Amino acid sequence: MNYLIRLKGAVLDILSPPICLICEKALQKTEKEEYICASCFNSIPINTALYCSICRARLADNKKVCHKKDSYLLGAATSYDDEKVKKLIWRLKYKKQKCAAKPLAKILLAYIGPIRPISPASLIIPIPLHPSRERGRGFNQSEAIAEEISKTLGVKLMTGNLIRIKNTKPQPEIKGLEKRQENIAGCFAVKNPELIKGKKIIPIDDVFTSGSTMNEAVKILRKAGAARVIGLVIAKV
Repeated sequence: MNYLIRLKGAVLDILSPPICLICEKALQKTEKEEYICASCFNSIPINTALYCSICRARLADNKKVCHKKDSYLLGAATSYDDEKVKKLIWRLKYKKQKCAAKPLAKILLAYIGPIRPISPASLIIPIPLHPSRERGRGFNQSEAIAEEISKTLGVKLMTGNLIRIKNTKPQPEIKGLEKRQENIAGCFAVKNPELIKGKKIIPIDDVFTSGSTMNEAVKILRKAGAARVIGLVIAKV
């Protein structure tokens, strides 16, 4: 049976060789499970610090934020200005290619390594979609990325506790920070706060644009009793 599975895979590789999701060139045998070629991956600039969630200043010691009120440490692997990263996120969210979560997680892991914002006792929580939007897409893109991070680092992934209770308009459709904040306000809830209380929580999302979505999630997680929250995203605008 294993022989037949390997044979089928080999035939498919010949008829339809796996390609890099960015440059669309054929992948080497060692790259095909990553969905990104070494050349494209190595050309993506990886950040080397955490940031203040309020002013987005780079934090030299990766510990203290610039602003005390409502601020938190934000980890962003790279910039959304990078066209390669944009293409991967576009494939994941709008072309519904769940396999794009693998290279995006690889980018985030390359960032996490030196910064070490995640400890073994942390809880990784993907930013949830409203159930109706998740059904439409077929999956939650943030959860797909978080699953890869959890599996690679051996850190617990918690889903279904932080939930979306309002089906808001997509944030990219709304112009202006104030309008985005109004749109997202009150959209999250925690079902079982006792599972959050006293824990270090790592909410994960794909993009940090205005910050309204992550800010709202962090606020709710803190209300539920999280001891510490560090937001992680693939890219920030």
